[in-house]
Amino acid sequence: MSIFFLQQHIYVNRVASHRRGFSLIDIVVGTALFLLVFVSIAGVFRLSVALVAESKARIGALSLAQETVEFVRSMSYGDVGVVGGIPAGELPQSETITMNGVSYTRRILVLYDDNPADGVGDDDENGITTDNKRFSVSVSWESRGMSRSVRLVSTIVPQGIETSAGGGTLIVNVADASLYPLADVTVHIENASVSPSVSMDVFTNSQGRVMVDGAPSAGEYEIVVSKDGYSTVRTYDVSEELSAPSPGHASILEGQSTVVSFQTDRVSSLNIYTRKPLEPWSLEDMLEDSNLLAATTGVTVSGGHATLASNGMGGHVLTGTVLSNTIAPSYLSSWESFDWDALEPVGTSIVWHVYEENGGNPVLLSEEVLPGNTEGFTSGPINISSVSASLYPKLRIGAEFSTNNEVYTPTLYDWSLSTIVGPVPLGDVPFTIVGRKTKGTDDGIPVSIIERNEITNSAGFFSVGDLLWDMYDIVTGGAYDIADSCVPDPYNLAPDEHPDVSLIVVPHTAHSLRISVFGNGDVPLEGASVRVNGVGYDETIVSSSCGQVFFVLPGSGTYTYTISATGYEVLSETVSVSGTVTLSKSLDH
Repeated sequence: MSIFFLQQHIYVNRVASHRRGFSLIDIVVGTALFLLVFVSIAGVFRLSVALVAESKARIGALSLAQETVEFVRSMSYGDVGVVGGIPAGELPQSETITMNGVSYTRRILVLYDDNPADGVGDDDENGITTDNKRFSVSVSWESRGMSRSVRLVSTIVPQGIETSAGGGTLIVNVADASLYPLADVTVHIENASVSPSVSMDVFTNSQGRVMVDGAPSAGEYEIVVSKDGYSTVRTYDVSEELSAPSPGHASILEGQSTVVSFQTDRVSSLNIYTRKPLEPWSLEDMLEDSNLLAATTGVTVSGGHATLASNGMGGHVLTGTVLSNTIAPSYLSSWESFDWDALEPVGTSIVWHVYEENGGNPVLLSEEVLPGNTEGFTSGPINISSVSASLYPKLRIGAEFSTNNEVYTPTLYDWSLSTIVGPVPLGDVPFTIVGRKTKGTDDGIPVSIIERNEITNSAGFFSVGDLLWDMYDIVTGGAYDIADSCVPDPYNLAPDEHPDVSLIVVPHTAHSLRISVFGNGDVPLEGASVRVNGVGYDETIVSSSCGQVFFVLPGSGTYTYTISATGYEVLSETVSVSGTVTLSKSLDH
């Protein structure tokens, strides 16, 4: 019996243990595994659906392309052509077709083809270069954010012997700035003076060439060359602003070849910043209150002065301190000096120190940074120009008050600090950018391809985009003059360059002279002394970090400028000034 009851007890315990179910850890782990498997299956399912959709879209595109090829093959040879093309016909150059929920773009191109069997071009045995017609159809669509396409090409051969289609041959060559041929460039050819009119797009081959045989003999073939990310170049027509275009529209002569060559490359931009010149900035505390002080100990500030605090017994405490708020001028260029006005009776003193801001904790500037700072300064002004503005953009000024007799106290009436700030952004500055490349002349005057009038925004910035590689002049019009710029003028812009150009501008003056000084060839020379003198005028300015000086002159006339710098020969010349004059001068060793 005892064995029987023991077996029953074990059985009951097992059943009870089973009925308690899963633990929390079992549930969490099981759920995580379930989610992992589910997410994986869902991902595979989505990928499968996308692949099926992509496959269906590609099959649809191929079907459209093959259908078009078969249709063209069923046409008579003379009818094979596109609307506005060479050869002309009734086939559309481009159309949008929706099939099975997919939007396709179908493009058709038909060109005459010179069969190499009887020679090509000038070597053609019978002089007929319009032997066949080369037909291509491309069908493109968008899939998962990317452009997809299929393309079929076929040759259409005339029945019987070949015949000339008449007209001439237009050859367009396209190269980049380095004269390297560019493939897959769109060449748009248009001529409304022929019947039927021509308006077609063709693409350059791997040699950067388009050859259109059988073009109707006529003038005024407009050609526009374009490619995504590249500058658009073209031929030009005679107009009110262009009496002699270059290049002008092309002309096709019967039985002859016309060759037109273009250069294009990736577009560039100039990021223009307009700023004020360096200017003085100062902070002055007249001690009417403690608003400019971060802390005072043993010092009372009120009514335009600071003194040692009362000791409560009719006298003053013997020591006290004041510490300024953090001084951090915007666009700080350099620290200059600080000074104060104080009365110090015999036995009293005020000793000043300069501190760097270190995360809210002022730290005394070392002797290496500011000699004499450890002991402190007792007479001003104190020159702090040796303190680097870039390494120490935030400073504090502190003073120690002391007396050896409680009856007397030093009195501080004010303190001030001066700096140089800038260049500070100056907004809403109009400017004109003019390229040196031209599209012809108007009554003998060159007409630039690019000439734009722009204006910087309120923050003094404007990005001039879609620029050809070229040399550009920038002028600021009648409101301002350019006083300084580190980028040489004219600005030489290479393909796919996007430099920043900072222009220091000043209010326009009737007569001015800006001189750029260079040493060692084309290196801007900072610190050169430039003197300009004339009748009633004599001024000397030191060149900036960009090697430039700007003089506002009292009137037009002849002025003498003298440039000197350590290690270089002195240069002295005269210049006739009327309006705004800009010079570039290099010094010899």
